[in-house]
Amino acid sequence: MTAPLTETPSTPSGKKRSKGARVCRFIESHCVFTNGEWIGQPFRLLPWERKLIFELFEVGDDGLRRYSEALIGVSKKNGKTELIAALDLYFMLADGEPAPLVVCAASSDYQADLVFTAAKTMVTMSPTLQQLCQAFDKEIVARDLPGAKLERLAAVM
Repeated sequence: MTAPLTETPSTPSGKKRSKGARVCRFIESHCVFTNGEWIGQPFRLLPWERKLIFELFEVGDDGLRRYSEALIGVSKKNGKTELIAALDLYFMLADGEPAPLVVCAASSDYQADLVFTAAKTMVTMSPTLQQLCQAFDKEIVARDLPGAKLERLAAVM
């Protein structure tokens, strides 16, 4: 189901229901920046990232997420790669799935490597994520969650 983010259901009080706060807490508590002048520092979400997460993780009356797909268009050098890497780690470790398979997919090896390498670097640089995950060349696995993994995949054969 893909729907514009502007069509947001509200609770009877008019307040949007979202699990975005939980996602933001995970990212800011466990993820680190992986390049540039902020390398190794705790991930701090920018206002546009926080707003996006709250909208993406809106839930309906049934408690299920409203959106299952999103197209995020932001110009270069605004942190898309690191944000997606952090979200991938959230989906693998904290979304509540019993054995999640998170696929970091792209149209080329280069593109797939950008996000996967950022996630892998977050795992190696974050003390918490180091304890929760084990990073390999083409996949990251959760130590205490059997079957949970993040793997890179390129559409190029």
